[in-house]
Amino acid sequence: MGAFPIDDIVEKPAFGTAPSHLAVAARYVFTPRIFDAIAATEPGVKGELWLTDAIRRLLEWGDGVRCVRLQDGERRYDIGTPLTYYRAFADFALADPEHGPAFKEYLRGCLQDTDEQDA
Repeated sequence: MGAFPIDDIVEKPAFGTAPSHLAVAARYVFTPRIFDAIAATEPGVKGELWLTDAIRRLLEWGDGVRCVRLQDGERRYDIGTPLTYYRAFADFALADPEHGPAFKEYLRGCLQDTDEQDA
């Protein structure tokens, strides 16, 4: 499936209020205009600048924003917490053809050391 335009984007909508069944998988390609949008964006929760707000600014300015759906079988990773980030990192590291086998052995050693400490 090809790219399609969006007309809005929402950061973490409350349960039951999502405007669609789509989710952002945090892979972006921007033109330099994103920096203007970020500069024009007010800090949000905890004083953070949210990329979602900058994307909304681009939409307000009439800049086209396009998305691509994940293909069937493609996994979506949520890296919003340390644990989910670690899981995603481990999955990608293990799948790496060059470094995956060595990383797997490293993890085995870590688990063995942990098991011995817990015993």
